[in-house]
Amino acid sequence: MDNRKDPKKGKPRVVRMSSGDSARQRNAEVTTNHTGKTKPSRKAKKPSAGRSTAGTIARGIGKTLLILFLILLIICCVVGTALTVFIMKYVDSGSNYNLDDITLGYTSNIYDKDGNIIQTMSANGRRTWVDIEDIPQHVQDAIVCAEDERFFEHEGVDWLRTIGAFMSTLPVVGDHLDFTGGGSTITQQLIKNINGDYYERTKANKVKEILGALNLERNYPKETILGAYMNYITMGHGNYGIQAGAEYYFGKDVSELTIAEAASLASITKSPNSYNPLDNPENNKERRTWVINKMYELGKITEAERDEALNAELTVVGSAPEETQEETEENVYSWYVDAVIMKVRDDLMDQYGYTSEEALDKIRGGGLQIYTPMDSTLQSRLEQEFLNDSNFSSYYMENPLDASMIIMDYNGNILALAGGRGEKTESLCWNNAIQATRSQGSCMKPITVYGPAMQCDLITWSSMYVDGPKMTVTREDGTEEEWPPNWTGGWSRKPVTVAYALQRSMNTVPIELIQTLGVDYCQDFLENQLGISTIVRGADSEGTTLGMMQKGVYQDEFTAAYLMFGNGGYYNSPKMYTKVVNAAGEVLLQKEAENNQVLDSDTAYVMNELLQTVVTDPNGTGTDARLSGIEVAGKTGTNENTDLTFVGCTPYFTASLWMGYEDNSELPSRYGYYSARAWRNIMQDVLEGYDAKDFELDSSGVRQLSYCTQTGLIAGPNCTETKTGYYKTSNIPSTCSGAHGTEPAEE
Repeated sequence: MDNRKDPKKGKPRVVRMSSGDSARQRNAEVTTNHTGKTKPSRKAKKPSAGRSTAGTIARGIGKTLLILFLILLIICCVVGTALTVFIMKYVDSGSNYNLDDITLGYTSNIYDKDGNIIQTMSANGRRTWVDIEDIPQHVQDAIVCAEDERFFEHEGVDWLRTIGAFMSTLPVVGDHLDFTGGGSTITQQLIKNINGDYYERTKANKVKEILGALNLERNYPKETILGAYMNYITMGHGNYGIQAGAEYYFGKDVSELTIAEAASLASITKSPNSYNPLDNPENNKERRTWVINKMYELGKITEAERDEALNAELTVVGSAPEETQEETEENVYSWYVDAVIMKVRDDLMDQYGYTSEEALDKIRGGGLQIYTPMDSTLQSRLEQEFLNDSNFSSYYMENPLDASMIIMDYNGNILALAGGRGEKTESLCWNNAIQATRSQGSCMKPITVYGPAMQCDLITWSSMYVDGPKMTVTREDGTEEEWPPNWTGGWSRKPVTVAYALQRSMNTVPIELIQTLGVDYCQDFLENQLGISTIVRGADSEGTTLGMMQKGVYQDEFTAAYLMFGNGGYYNSPKMYTKVVNAAGEVLLQKEAENNQVLDSDTAYVMNELLQTVVTDPNGTGTDARLSGIEVAGKTGTNENTDLTFVGCTPYFTASLWMGYEDNSELPSRYGYYSARAWRNIMQDVLEGYDAKDFELDSSGVRQLSYCTQTGLIAGPNCTETKTGYYKTSNIPSTCSGAHGTEPAEE
């Protein structure tokens, strides 16, 4: 201690030397004069120039390193704070996993529009739930020691293991680390099982798994989490959960397991195929020995119990108890459930990159809750109608036609469907309603030609066109022929109105309209406005677009295309489900009404009235489709004698029926336009109890007028042959002068 006076206060000032001072400071005698300045005593040595320079450099490097360290520390603090806020926000508002209803983890449910469960599905395999209270302590200890020895200490994530697992992946240090424990805790593995993220081990899923584990442990005690995990784990050979594993491998209830057997089952979780005692007994024994020693190391068993377990000889049964071996016949899914599963599978593959099998696994046992617009009453009625052969024909019953049908509301929701005739005997079989691409024949004309032409004001109700060939085509034998033919085999070669051409399903008039509109325009309308995904573009594009020589159309897409004629011009894509939610309550897939207006309301109104005449006018090919008290706007279709179709819009919904042979065999000639009659046979029963109803569409831009059947113009005072039509106020023909030709048009 050196006592000196402070010149400002006149009191001694104490200068203390700490033990950490350098030897140079400890040995130096520092003198302070009355000005407060210090100078070396005679005992202090003046440093050499070289040593002073080295010290300056060292101090400079030190300051630089300190600054860099402080900057890095500040950055880490900022990033750490932001990350902490993000994590805590996620944990507080993240997914809520419901372990109180653990069956969600096993079972996926499909619901109808009223929220009733119409199908329950579980992953293939044996699953037997056992409460944690009924699982012996040494069995619980074996699982914890094998999978997560600090399970009761961490809060969902073992950060030491996580960092260790991460470090072991780094090329610089990974080779020098002996880290074999893996990074996932039991809680994280449970989250992974619930989410079904077996195949998507992405960084995003890993982060979600970590945050989900933190959130889960905030809401459930350790015992509940452990119990859920022990009922989830895969035991191999189609067994899930500790109870199923005990029964299959050792023929015992879980309460009867020895320490060695418990360790054996705990060893399987590392890799069910590689470590189960039936297929790989040596691998299982090696892992089992490690588990037993770990149990002893952690004080879960005594030395004597360890030795006994290590020396125990296990008897592996390798089969389930007799009462569970009897296979129960699987409930056959309905046509609707089949279709839902297929659509959800396809969308999971498209949006999440699953393979087909991975998507099906997730659907069957991933705890998905699938909400559909299915009307259970309509579905039940439709299925019954498809079991009634008399609905389709009394002819040729030795080789009955197959059929499919879709009923869709005006938001695109599929309310009911049948994918085939007769009793359904298997699940996920071929479904004509959503898998087949069939030519719809003349049913394509309203959506390909008449609707777009009316929208463009190219035609009116009574526009006149000559019923005759429009081009010459070359046959395979090199000869030429006039084209296209009508279904009657010839042409009248007289002018006909658009209404008559549509009612009689002529080919000549729509082909001329395609040539005027342009093939590309018509195809673009089908593809871009109406969602038809099977458009074929090529040399025979007029016929292809018309539906005469096309690849085919999916029935659900085709039905959705007709919605615009019953709802004022709006298109909505077909929907088999409205929402798919995983076990964590997260929405995986969702469908909502698009309501894209593809026809103006005036065009839609006129087209609806035109299609009603197909059913009500004596010339119409769909007169057999009339329903008592309920308006129908529809169209028949036939293709190359292999496909029969009728699609009808009602004020309640739109329904399409296809009939034919799956192998495209030729139809019996006596069927003709029987599709309209079959449609009526089915729909009159399906609609039982529905009130009589007419369409309620916007007619403010439409006028009902009389037209001259000889000129197609609005009837004048001198016109004696007239009919009534509907016209857009923006496109009303001129009035006929009365100067009629000598030959009236065909009407």
